[in-house]
Amino acid sequence: AEYMGHTAKPIDDKCMAESSTPQVLSLPGLELEYLPDDFLLHEATKYKRINMSQNKLKAIPLSIVHFCNLKQLNLSNNRIETIPSGILRLTSLEFLDLSYNRIECKNILESFNCCESSNLLSLLFDYNDFFALPTCFTSLKKIRYLSMSNNSIRHIPPSIGRMNSLKYLHLGNNKIQYVPNSFGNMKGLEHLMLNNNQISFLPESLAGLKNLKVLMLHNNKLKVLPQSLIQLENLSEVTLRANPLVSKFIRAITQRVPSLKELSARFIINNRLNFDTEGLPDCLNGYLQSSQHCVNPKCCGVYFSSRVEHVKFVDFCGKYRVPFLTYLCSASCTPELPTSSHDSDDEENMEIDPKIGR
Repeated sequence: AEYMGHTAKPIDDKCMAESSTPQVLSLPGLELEYLPDDFLLHEATKYKRINMSQNKLKAIPLSIVHFCNLKQLNLSNNRIETIPSGILRLTSLEFLDLSYNRIECKNILESFNCCESSNLLSLLFDYNDFFALPTCFTSLKKIRYLSMSNNSIRHIPPSIGRMNSLKYLHLGNNKIQYVPNSFGNMKGLEHLMLNNNQISFLPESLAGLKNLKVLMLHNNKLKVLPQSLIQLENLSEVTLRANPLVSKFIRAITQRVPSLKELSARFIINNRLNFDTEGLPDCLNGYLQSSQHCVNPKCCGVYFSSRVEHVKFVDFCGKYRVPFLTYLCSASCTPELPTSSHDSDDEENMEIDPKIGR
């Protein structure tokens, strides 16, 4: 107790004995404000689990980096602003909970700059002061559970696609507007929470999340969903409430006319004209090979960059119908698309108009 002089409620030997086992140190809710940098340094190898949540700690004692056998560390519900450098050199550490603190992105860069060798499986930073998902987090090769809800995150780095072992990602209640295409590279992801953000568009690359089971998108600005989501056979739960998905769609006023290059390429592909690939520049060969077929089953046409967006209601998960975004080669293909007799009255009254892709 000699090093607890700054605590509102000093810890005596009896309290330590009652709160601890040979491998567990449990000191939650004791209103601790301060721990010295040599806190339990002489017993650093003893503990495998430490719980000091619901206190008033402003800093983590530097001695924590010597707890080489530590597997679980819970420091949630404190007032912590910084993390000791080298905490992820604890190769036994698998669970780290720093939720409900005052940590900012700039204050963790040094602590996580060498995390490639970390064995961390679960990382919780909910209710802190992050404005971006730190790029250094994406180097955590074994991480399975990452939760950063209720921050002020606006930016997600494209390198997030490197987190192939991630199964649970919670980014709800932030200020995210853009979801990177690299999201589709997280092949192991099963639960994705993006609710309560400002997202208006989702990338087609989400079709790569073959193991996705739960997708929470409620309270965003989504008007349509990418049709590629239909390919996710394991997806069993989707939340879409409080999105403009059921709002009326507005007719596009401006439409971009296809370029002469596109019109020429369409003519070549649609009429199956033979051309000498060796006599063409690589850029034109690549362009001709990038054609996309119109989704209208009665149309054999193709498009390149000038495509027509079309909103179509599709059965989803066998439970409800949602508007998906499909692409046509021409606005004249719109009436040819088959419609479902199961569409609700609300859906039939909507103004679902084609839009030229930007």
